[in-house]
Formats: sequence, C-alpha cells, structure tokens
Amino acid sequence: VLDPQAKPNFSFYSTNHKSARVKVYRVQPEQWNDYVQYVRYLNYDDGRRPMMPGQLISNTVVQIESVADELVETRVDLSKFLSGGLGHLVLDIEPTVKKDQYDRTRIITWLQATRIGLDAFVDNSELVGFATELATGKPLSGVGLTIYPNDGVLVERSANEGETGTTFFGSIWNWISSWGTSDPTENTSVDANGSAVELDTIEPAQSKQTGPNGILRLELAETASNKGQNLLIARRGNDAAFLPENSDYYWQDYGTWHKKSTIDSLRWFVFDDRRMYKPNEEVSVKGYLRKQTAGKFGDIEPLGDEASGITWSARDPRNNEIAKGTANLNAFGAFDLKFKLPDNANLGYASIQFSTSSGLAGTNYSHQFQIQEFRRPEFEVTAKVDSEAPHFVGGKADLSVEAKYYAGGGLANAETNWTVTATPTSYTPPNRDDFTFGTWVPWWRSDFYGGPRGSGSTQYFKGTTDAEGKHHLKIDFESVKPPRPTPSRRRPRFRTSTGRPGRGKPRCKCIPRTFTLESGRRGHLCRRARRSRSNRSFRTSTAN
Repeated sequence: VLDPQAKPNFSFYSTNHKSARVKVYRVQPEQWNDYVQYVRYLNYDDGRRPMMPGQLISNTVVQIESVADELVETRVDLSKFLSGGLGHLVLDIEPTVKKDQYDRTRIITWLQATRIGLDAFVDNSELVGFATELATGKPLSGVGLTIYPNDGVLVERSANEGETGTTFFGSIWNWISSWGTSDPTENTSVDANGSAVELDTIEPAQSKQTGPNGILRLELAETASNKGQNLLIARRGNDAAFLPENSDYYWQDYGTWHKKSTIDSLRWFVFDDRRMYKPNEEVSVKGYLRKQTAGKFGDIEPLGDEASGITWSARDPRNNEIAKGTANLNAFGAFDLKFKLPDNANLGYASIQFSTSSGLAGTNYSHQFQIQEFRRPEFEVTAKVDSEAPHFVGGKADLSVEAKYYAGGGLANAETNWTVTATPTSYTPPNRDDFTFGTWVPWWRSDFYGGPRGSGSTQYFKGTTDAEGKHHLKIDFESVKPPRPTPSRRRPRFRTSTGRPGRGKPRCKCIPRTFTLESGRRGHLCRRARRSRSNRSFRTSTAN
C-alpha cells in the first residue's frame, strides 16, 4: 500500500546493474486470485503458468545510476498510471542482463494506491470490517464492503437487538470496559483517572456501507469458497482497497471465511506432585474437569452431570502399561489418584492417558511426567593442551587427559579413544576487522565444525590411562595445503569397567608460518577483505 501523503513512487534497490525492464499492469481487486496463481507458477517452465491478469499499460527500460559494488536506489514514478492518485497496479521488474538462463532475479508486486485503511475481524459466523482514513486513522463512513468471491450477507437488526440497542461486539466491549463499575451492561465506564467515559456500541448493519464509526458487520457464507481465498473489498467512489485472507501465502485454494459449527467441550487441568520420579516411587495425581460452552458467549462452566467418572492408564516411555484404574468425580469435578512405579520401569517421559464418557467433545486427555535414575558421578575428566600457543606448521602440540575419582585417586587402565579433527578456518586479529588470515566461509556454507562442507580430515587414536589416570597424545603438524589457519579439535572418550563414559574436548589452532605478522610483510601476507563485483542483487521498498 502506497503512502497516501507522498508522491506515488516505487523504489527498488540493486547492485552492479545498469538497467532494468519495468512492466506495469492495471488490475482490479477481483483479479487478486488470478495474480496469486501467476505468482505461484512464476518460475515454472512446464506451461502451467497462466497469463498475468490485468492490462499491460507500460513496458520500458529504466536506466540505473549504478556505482560499482554499492547498493543504489531507483525510483519508478507511478503518477501517470493512476487516476487521481488512486488505482491498483502490478509491477514486474527484472534486470536486462542476466548471468545465465537459470537466473530468476525478478521483482513482482501488487500495489494499492488508496485512501482507505481496512481491517477485518472474523469469527465462526460473521466478519466485522473496519474502514478508516489511511492518512489519519479516523473512522470512514459511506464505505461499501463486500466479501469476494464468497459474498457476505448483512447482519440484520433483530427484534431483541432493536429493544436493547446493543450487539454482541458492543456488549463485549461494554463488559470489558466496565470492569470495576457497578453494572457491566451500562453504556458508561471510567478511564484511568476515574472519569466517566461514554462507550460506542456497534449497531447492526442496515446497508452495505459503513456508518459513522466505520464499522460494518457481514454474515459469513454457509460453505467455503472453492475459487481461491476470500477478499474483503472496500469501495468509496473511485477509491478501492482490499484485504485478502492471506497476503503472503500463494498456495491457498479455498477460502476460510465461512461459517463453522461449534460444540461444547470438556477442559482438563491435571497435575502431579513432583513431575519427576525414580523407579519404585509413588506418583500422586490430581485433576479437574470443566465444561466449556461454545458460541459467542461461551465460557467455562461447572461440570454438572456431563461426566461421572474417569478411567486412566499409565504407560512408560516405551508405551508399556505400568498401572491403570478408575476414579470418581466429586461435586466440583475434581479427582485424584495414586500409583507406584515398578522397580524396572524404563527411564524417560511417561504418560497417563485419561478418558471419560460424555456427550461433549474433549473426552480424552494425556498428562506427562518423567521417570529418571539419580546416580552420583564417580569420576571427573579434564583435557587440556599442554604445549603453549601459537602452533605452527612443522611444530607439534602436546595434549593430555586426566580422569580422577571424586573419592580420590586416578582412574587407571581406562580405555581412552581420541578423535582428532582438522578443518580449514579463518582468523581476524582483535580490533582489526579489516584483515583476515585465510578464507572466510559464510556460516550458511559451513558444516557443523565451521569449515567448508567436505573439507578437513579426522583421525582416531586409542590407548589406556596410566596409574595416575592420565593419557598423553602428541600431534605433529607436518603441512597445511593450501596455507591457512586450521583448528584442531580433540575429543578423548573414556570407557570404565562399569561401562560409564566420560569425555573432554581440548582445542588449538595451527597457523602456517608465512601467515604470521612476525615477518613484517603485512600487505603480502594478510589479505584485506574485498567485495565481489560479480554478485548482483535486487531489493525493493515503497519510497516517499
């Protein structure tokens, strides 16, 4: 939607492009679904892409004041394509020079030049449209509203509404605004300072045009539309605006603005005393059931005689039944139960499945809790790089890992497995963002370790700890091709006689000597970051 208080321009942004072809189509709100179909198959080459809707009114090449490697803005004047500054246009912009036949660089967008601001509030039975002056936000009267293609029907004034002078939305607003007053149905309330405030009620529609408050209520159609998503279209004189069900998703084939049935249902609130238990412990559970009535005035109500009891079944993380039973509901719709976990219960997330017999929806419910073992750690593992940094090609790195019992003494004769991984990386000195050692790889082109996909190497080593629970590993840095910083990650893992594992993760970085600052040849050895001139991009926005 274009700014109503600015000159109608459309801005697009580009880098390293000298010109672009701009096509302008004049369209109507009712052609939105045809436009959606076109955008959906925009990049398809199998003949499924339909024709662009509307009338082609301009097809020109726009020159871009391009500056090498800089993002530049280009404005397209739309004044000559609009009638009195109003109308609907589709812009199709693409560069005149493309990299290859697969280059799909393109901008396509629908523009609304209107003075109408439009909002819609939809429930299961009706739509409430709210029209305002787009420039000021004031309610706009005399605006015709329709739902297309599933046209809405006006909500007529009923005898009861005529007597009370209020509607559902007005009643809800009055009730919310009157919290703290003596009578929630009165048409007055108080503000934050305690002063009386007159409330505005939403009267039933008498025509297909908004009233002084800019609001119009439309009854939804009985069934869904199979002609695409619905639009709320607003018209006032030569001005038109529309609001689609979904403006960002182009694969919606059916409209959702239609009447939907609602039924009363049960609502469960279940909790246990600890949420986590050890095998052979007792689980205590309590819960409440309430009735939720559907419809505009739906609320939470006492259960009453809608249900009289529940059945339950407790299952472990592998879905084995570990307990079951029944429970009665008291006058308040509450129940409680207890059961003991078996000694051999599987560990993890367990659940209790509840069900009750009722004519309401929501007769089943599931509650989760955890079954876990609590074992005190027997030993701790520390790993470190013993040799001082930096590490250079031709040098070595000494690493060690040590395992100790918490009770004292080393973990001797424990199987130790080393995983050593070397991957290319880059390095930027502190406070010198303009220099980079190596080649920087974007994160979206990196693997788990931060290096380029498919690069690096991994080796495995195995041994046992000595009498003091220590194990040492020496790594010789023979070569790096091509020369660049390479981090090494070592992951020692232990396996004790009881089967309990332990691990550590020391790290160091190996740097080729020709990349160090000690040589004094900064210009040759350190490369300044450069922007690639071959990359081209387009971005868009509306501009004043």
